[in-house]
Amino acid sequence: MQKICKALSEGGTMMLDLTWSSNDLITDLSLEIGIPYVKVDVSISPFLILLDKYLDLRNSTDVTLIFDDNQSSEAAASYGPLEDLAPVGLDLAPDLYNCHSMRRSSATILANAGGDITTLKRHGTGIKELIYGSIRPAHPDAGLCSPEPQTSTIDSNKKKNNEQLKANRCIKLRSLYQIHIDQSLYYWIDTTRLRMLISEKLDRATARRLKHIRPIPNSFAIIATTTKMDTLFKVAVQEDLITRPDRWNLLFLDFVHESFDKKLIFNKPISSLKLDASICCNFLAAEELCQCPENFNLPKEFLYLATSIILKVIQVLVKDGLELTNNLQCNGTTYNEQSKKELDNYNFIYRENSVLRIKVSGNVEVGSNSSTEIVAKCRDNVMTVVDGKTVTTVRPFYRIGITRAIPWSYKEKDPATGQWRWTGYCADFAQKISEQMDFDYEFVEPKSGTFGKRLTASGMESLGI
Repeated sequence: MQKICKALSEGGTMMLDLTWSSNDLITDLSLEIGIPYVKVDVSISPFLILLDKYLDLRNSTDVTLIFDDNQSSEAAASYGPLEDLAPVGLDLAPDLYNCHSMRRSSATILANAGGDITTLKRHGTGIKELIYGSIRPAHPDAGLCSPEPQTSTIDSNKKKNNEQLKANRCIKLRSLYQIHIDQSLYYWIDTTRLRMLISEKLDRATARRLKHIRPIPNSFAIIATTTKMDTLFKVAVQEDLITRPDRWNLLFLDFVHESFDKKLIFNKPISSLKLDASICCNFLAAEELCQCPENFNLPKEFLYLATSIILKVIQVLVKDGLELTNNLQCNGTTYNEQSKKELDNYNFIYRENSVLRIKVSGNVEVGSNSSTEIVAKCRDNVMTVVDGKTVTTVRPFYRIGITRAIPWSYKEKDPATGQWRWTGYCADFAQKISEQMDFDYEFVEPKSGTFGKRLTASGMESLGI
């Protein structure tokens, strides 16, 4: 804040905010001194909005986001090999990972009963504890930028330059490693999603932790570019993560998603979320035969266009005799009215209070028999179900501990399938209440022994669900 005040004391015309989250202090300051404040949303929020709208449509109260950290590794390669940056690189030991879920049973029950978000947030010590969990290295920068041992044969100036170069590389690597994850956090912390868990990568160790998340998330979303989506999805299949495919979503971060191998989701109710190519074509000012390039950078192109719009507005105001100084006392509606006139020329951009955003348009495809079909469309930030199609809500899913205790619960062979199944009063009761309360479930047996048996002086045997 002090840096902003110092900069304004030297003269200022406008506050242009390119951060991922708004700052009320800066907004208040701009109103106090009479300088227009404009925030340009240059994050990946258009993609996240598409996912968020779809999750709302399916009544999904939480989501686990899976990112691809290879983007940081590839970017880092342009600055030098990882082994040049640190002896240990990014491959941290599995025991450094943590996995925690901050949503408790009472919050789950309240959410399923339709409780409001204000009441739900009281079920924890803070909003982040309610909506944010993590599956990530406990220390993501641990060892990443450790200086390598230097020998006496290295010239001191050369050593200093090498260390500075290493520091610069580390800064770039850290920022690239976190950029999409940080933007997602800033976006989701202001939504009604009760719980969000993040995985910065997808490998065998991470898959094992994803399987042990409790309660089981309503939804999963792999967020990646088209070139990476095939790989990540195949890893999820190989690690047996997609046991309930209707809960999985593939969110593409580019406009070349037609090259994705759709056969991977044939016969599986997995949702693919894609922004409409018209968004890219609008920025390219291409009306016919538009083909969005693979390297198209939506936030960057939006920033270019937004700044040009702001510049045009200022030029008009200057032409009308507006004095541009740090003591600017502009009419509260002058800038707003002129910017509205300019924005009317761009039907794919809108202003929300003082924030410039991209209007979101996209489609949701779901795998079906030997094909995919569009089941929902988002136009101008509004998600609707396609006529004749159905979007099912995400049913709650529970793991019910069970053990042999005749006549309450025991196994018998199903005459139709030949498979063993649980039966008895408790098993029948679970089935009945699942029908009445509209939820899915699975029975989980203890790994050894039964329930309620004291093992030691300080512990009891657990069902381990």
